Amino acid sequence: SKPPNQATEHASENRPCLEILTANVRSLRANKACVRQLIEDRQPHIMVLTETNLPGTRDSKNLVRRCLPQYQTFWPAALAQNKRGVMVAVHRSVALACTVSSIPTTCALQPKAAARMTAVEIKAPAAAPLLVCGVYAPASRNEEGTAIREEVYKQLQGWCQGRLDTHSIIAAGDWNAVLRADDRDRSDAAMMSWDKHHLAVIQAIGLKAPDQEGATRVRTFYPNGKESAGGSRIDDILVRPVAGAPL
Repeated sequence: SKPPNQATEHASENRPCLEILTANVRSLRANKACVRQLIEDRQPHIMVLTETNLPGTRDSKNLVRRCLPQYQTFWPAALAQNKRGVMVAVHRSVALACTVSSIPTTCALQPKAAARMTAVEIKAPAAAPLLVCGVYAPASRNEEGTAIREEVYKQLQGWCQGRLDTHSIIAAGDWNAVLRADDRDRSDAAMMSWDKHHLAVIQAIGLKAPDQEGATRVRTFYPNGKESAGGSRIDDILVRPVAGAPL
């Protein structure tokens, strides 16, 4: 594949850099042409795709192989019971150079929560291992949606907490919450409550938006149409480098 342009711009001369992408695809089957074009344009090393709407069937596996032939893909077994879904895709150039494996859940999750997250460990020679967590948090604010969100956060913390001293961590996907106060719709008290909970969980893990570390990135969400405003989005990539091994 062609080299990732944007990642190279921000990389130092002596340190390789990964291009990471997250996107809500609103059904991989319905929008496979758009996904292929996105991959062609960006050529990411790692992708987190949400709202894939893939049941766990052989037909779905064939569709993924046709749509993402250059990637090794991981998605939850619970998709057979809930089609919403999330997927982590690792480019084969990374998979050939590293050891890539799926990380099992550590919490007893209901199927609707388990279908919304997946985690992958990438071990490279002479480098700190990388934990990639893909998340698709529910948008519904009813009792069920709140319970699912609690389980998603609990599992995310379960994956991360035991690896804080050994792994660099990337958590990406559709959070259905925003991280920064200036992105919030202050007229929506329920959403603000979710945002504050989201912030508390992310801070407890130690995750940050990449631009908090001095990097830059294209923004896809702006509050109230203010394109000059800075901040997080509902779809976001968050990182926590392990000490001594910056991302």
